Amino acid sequence: MDSELAGLRLLGNQQEKIKKLRLALQESEKELGETRAKLRLLENKVGTFVPKKRKPLSSRKKSASSFVLGLTDNHFTQIVDPETSGGNEHNEKISVNRIHSVLDQADRIVSDCRNKSGVSDVLVWFGGDSMVNSDLHPHFRRVTAYEPHEELGVVESIYDEIIRHIIDSSLYSSSTKIHGSLSNHGRDGKKEEISAEIAFRRSFDVTLYRHVFPKYKIPYHIEPSYWGVETVGGVKTLLHHGHRLSMKENAHGLTLPNWSQVNRRLSHPRHKGTRLWVQGHYHTATEIINEQLTFVSAGSTVGQDGYSYDLLFPDNTPSQPLIEIRDGRVVQVYRLECNHD
Repeated sequence: MDSELAGLRLLGNQQEKIKKLRLALQESEKELGETRAKLRLLENKVGTFVPKKRKPLSSRKKSASSFVLGLTDNHFTQIVDPETSGGNEHNEKISVNRIHSVLDQADRIVSDCRNKSGVSDVLVWFGGDSMVNSDLHPHFRRVTAYEPHEELGVVESIYDEIIRHIIDSSLYSSSTKIHGSLSNHGRDGKKEEISAEIAFRRSFDVTLYRHVFPKYKIPYHIEPSYWGVETVGGVKTLLHHGHRLSMKENAHGLTLPNWSQVNRRLSHPRHKGTRLWVQGHYHTATEIINEQLTFVSAGSTVGQDGYSYDLLFPDNTPSQPLIEIRDGRVVQVYRLECNHD
């Protein structure tokens, strides 16, 4: 009897569980039906969602680039005799051909970048020493056919050519800017001025910039100190002719700056945060790309002359730098060699 009662109670419990499960199933089916109805309503309103295919990383569009073109130490009227310079020849005609070859190469690179990923801005840096200035070393053999004020007019005409070439190329857009620096050759007087204030007033460079830059619809800046600052592509850039910094060739033949002097300069409040340093003066092509600081020594379009040949300075092919910046960092320094005279 007891066993029969126990069996009946077990059966009753199981039936109660089945009843609860059926109710739960009915509730679930009801909720599912409501969810399906809502989904159909949404599909009727907006259509079925089809996720977009992501492009492979290799095919995604690159960020736009920015460029700094260095034009410095051009010595446009300097006469270099290949017999006394180790084989390099230079004169006014050759200098103009060389600077136009630099501009043509820069144009091709920037044009290709505009077509592929875009270009946000271009800075053209005039670093100085475009004149030889025969008054500087009267006891040496003169290396230009012109007196200083004659040479000033000749170089002004060459500057006009350069800027017209830029305007007719892919280097020019509404975001192109020009920056002019003081140098040591472009001065009125034999003694180099320590004071930038006086040097600015006596500078042939500044006279050239003031005569030429305002003629054209390109924003420009003429730096009154020896140390110019620009921001290009988000990168703080220090621009300096180079005569205030020591450089020396190491045992491996690489001409490097005095890093102690570099660090002292970059500790100045105005120059803190600099990540690109561009300079000329030494006629030496050097580029050191680093996450913290990229250092570029621009080279020259003159090449080796009698002075550098006698002192066994590095024999660099005449060249100028084109620096590409992307995503807030320097990605490449193009060395634009101008060896087709």
